[in-house]
Amino acid sequence: MSILCFAPLQLFAGVTIRYLADFAPMTYILAVMGAWRVDLMLHSHPSLLVAQRVIMALLALYTIVVGLLLGLTGYYHPLSHPPV
Repeated sequence: MSILCFAPLQLFAGVTIRYLADFAPMTYILAVMGAWRVDLMLHSHPSLLVAQRVIMALLALYTIVVGLLLGLTGYYHPLSHPPV
């Protein structure tokens, strides 16, 4: 469902943060559901289950860090131009 919501945005030349915020919550829910499904599939393989959980934690951390950095920079990138 979230992929179908994202597809029309590809027609825009530049997608702004506002449009990304419209479909991001659905994508996060879909990602969590997929992670749970893989978790259930790997329940009988403890070593793969640990690896999957580590990968999911690293991806979640990456998403949080990138989201915070994008929130700090905003549209005009104030962190890329130090004050004079």
